[in-house]
Amino acid sequence: MNNNQIITPIYRTTLKYGSMSLQSFKQLTNNKADKNLHYLDIYDRLFSEFSFPSILEIGVWQGESLRLWAEYLPTAKVVGIDNNFCTHLHPRVKFYQGNQSDVSFLEDVAKKEGPFDIVIDDASHRSGATLVSLRTIFPYVKKYYVIEDWACYTECSSIFDNNYQPQKNSEYLLDLAKNIMEELAIWRGSARKFGSSKFEKIEIYENLLVITKR
Repeated sequence: MNNNQIITPIYRTTLKYGSMSLQSFKQLTNNKADKNLHYLDIYDRLFSEFSFPSILEIGVWQGESLRLWAEYLPTAKVVGIDNNFCTHLHPRVKFYQGNQSDVSFLEDVAKKEGPFDIVIDDASHRSGATLVSLRTIFPYVKKYYVIEDWACYTECSSIFDNNYQPQKNSEYLLDLAKNIMEELAIWRGSARKFGSSKFEKIEIYENLLVITKR
C-alpha cells in the first residue's frame, strides 16, 4: 500500500457525496444547523469509527442538526430530544419531546432507543441540567458523550484578561472535567486499579468537551 494513500472511513463508502467532509456537506446542502465549524471536524473524526452509528442529540431546536446527521450518515440511527416540538424533522429521525432534567423521561428514551454510540448535549447549557443528563444517559453510552458550548461565555475574550471571572456554569462544568480527570488518575497505594474507571479519557476542545467511555 502506498504510504500516501488516503483511507476512506467505512461509513463514507455509503455516502451520496463520497468522501466529502461533514463541514463541506453542510455548506453544500445549505443546512442551517447552528454548529461551529470546528465542531464538525471533530464529529467527522468520531463518526468515522462506526459503520452504523447510533446518535442521540439532546437539545435540537428546529431539528437542523438531526437532519444533518441523517443526510450525511445514511446508515445512522438518529434520535433527538428537545423541550419544544420540532416540525421540520427528517423522515428517518426519531424525536421525543421532553426536558433534559427529567430523569424518568431520559431513562424511558434511553431504554427504548439506546444504547448510543454518540450522545451530544446541546441543550440548556446549564450546569445542573447538563449533569442530570450526563448521569442518566451515560450508562446507555457505548463510546462518546459530547457536551457542546460546555464552557459557556464570559464578557472577557481571554483568561489572560485581568477582569476575567468564570461564570458559575463554567465553574461547575470545570469541576466536572476535574472530577473525571481525578478518576483517571490512579495513585500509588490507591484501592482502585488500572482499568477500573468507566472513563477512558476526556478531551477538551475550544468550547467542546468529549468524554470517551471505556
